Amino acid sequence: MPELQLADGARIVLGDTLRELPGKRVVYAGRLDGRGVVVKVYLDARRAPVHQRREAEGLTALHDAGIAAPALLYAGDDAAGRPLVVSAFIDGARDLASAWREADTADRERLVGAMMDVLARHHAAGICQTDLHLANFLQRDDVIYTLDGAGVDARPAPLERAVALRNLALFCSQLPADWEARCVALAARYAEAGVGGDSDAATLTAQLPALIAQARAGRWRELSGKIYRECTAIVARADGTSRSYARRSYGAPLLALLDDIEASRPADRAELLKDGNTATVWRAPLGDRSVVVKRYNIKGPRHAVALALKESRASRSWRFAHLLQLYGITTPPPVALLYRGARRLGRVAYFVAEDVGDVNLRARVAQLDSDDPELHRLARQAARLLAGLKRLRIAHGDLKASNFLVSGEGLSLIDLDAMRQHRRQRGFAPAWRRDLARFDANWRDRPAVQAVMRDALRAAAAD
Repeated sequence: MPELQLADGARIVLGDTLRELPGKRVVYAGRLDGRGVVVKVYLDARRAPVHQRREAEGLTALHDAGIAAPALLYAGDDAAGRPLVVSAFIDGARDLASAWREADTADRERLVGAMMDVLARHHAAGICQTDLHLANFLQRDDVIYTLDGAGVDARPAPLERAVALRNLALFCSQLPADWEARCVALAARYAEAGVGGDSDAATLTAQLPALIAQARAGRWRELSGKIYRECTAIVARADGTSRSYARRSYGAPLLALLDDIEASRPADRAELLKDGNTATVWRAPLGDRSVVVKRYNIKGPRHAVALALKESRASRSWRFAHLLQLYGITTPPPVALLYRGARRLGRVAYFVAEDVGDVNLRARVAQLDSDDPELHRLARQAARLLAGLKRLRIAHGDLKASNFLVSGEGLSLIDLDAMRQHRRQRGFAPAWRRDLARFDANWRDRPAVQAVMRDALRAAAAD
């Protein structure tokens, strides 16, 4: 097993790589004197000391405040002079993001309630955790541990009310959009702690929705500035004839696919998923998995001119796929955006997404009777998805049933190239009415199924 020697001579036996941010840091599991540890090695020569100091100070602040967190075991250099932090490994714990994915609604409510208690303790102790996604918390038995000391902003206790509520809203904004009402209701547990002065439940729940919307908008502003440039998550490449943005986590196989993407298109047109005038869609292998490639076709010179004057359909799909994922609305994860062609009017665009299967909602519903529990489950999933879009004022533009894919993750929404997020309700309302009418029309030939779908939509709207 590889070893890492610390500046004080101690040796850590390294295990799995838990996370790697190229050029910034790498995180390992390991063992120090027989004890399980987590090792964060900082690689950016200019910023490494700052990140190391923030991590160490944050963990120390959590412990000083009596908040459960991994013990800080070492903050210094390794034998090669690289700054690092060693903290205790929490045996038998799992991160809350994994717990959320595996939980039913009741367990998720208990998880959110427990996090309200944790955040109340944070804020009462003057702790503001600025990176509140669920993967930064571990749970073992009934104890929730706070990770990522670098995201800890320790202030005089307790936090000011405005700061505390913005931080609470930031946590709520990390949850799926259709969980907002439940999250606001569960915040009554936070209000009972009385953080930041008079914070009765009625006042808090009245203020929280607007703060959640602001937090979501801020998270999207930060993310949307990264998906079109080189960053931790994205590899950006450009030359005289092509430009691409690819998810770094897919590695070299994805870059090889983008270098000759047309070679992945099946020679037999019968194997294409779609062969239309405006788009051609096919499935392509990518290592031990597969992706779906959507090529946006140019029908002619006039079409090319029209497309050149606005955002490309591929770019819109890339952008909205990231937006929906951020808001917890299920869509096939975006993998790459590619432009080929030196001239703007002759440029061909491709959008690549993960392959989540090809069973769509229309095909699945066609196999079910109106009293089948599976139909009612799918109707509730569709209704929750649509409720999330409505809450965010997002209009899809083409809600035919074939644009919902049925997979192990539930329903995934596809064909995002006509999607639009409206700033004002006045513009959104007519677009949303058209979306609902199109969704309802899917079931016109089966009135009993249509009634099930309508009932699910009404129930979701009242939730």
